[in-house]
Amino acid sequence: LVCPHCSSEASDWRELSGRGTVFSWVRYHRSYLPEFADLLPYVVLLVQLEDGPRTFGRLLPSHRDPVIGDAVSLVIEQWPNGRHVPAFALEGETP
Repeated sequence: LVCPHCSSEASDWRELSGRGTVFSWVRYHRSYLPEFADLLPYVVLLVQLEDGPRTFGRLLPSHRDPVIGDAVSLVIEQWPNGRHVPAFALEGETP
C-alpha cells in the first residue's frame, strides 16, 4: 500500500470503531457478480467512519432508504462460501 498523499509505504494496523455516517449510496437492480444475484435489489453505502477513512459496504435489509448523514455501524457478514465481508446496519436497527 502507498499513501496517496505522501507516497509513503509505511503502514500499520489499527482497530477502528466501525461507527460512521452515510456519505453516499446507490441501489443496485442488476447483479454484476453471481454472489449478489439473490440479494437484488440491494444498497451499497459509502460510509465516512468516525475514525477517518471512508469505506464501502452493503446496507443490511432495512425498513427504509438510507439518508446522507444517517448513523451506521459495521457488521461483518459471513457468506455461505466462507468469505467475510463488511456490511452496515442503520443505527437503531438490529442486524
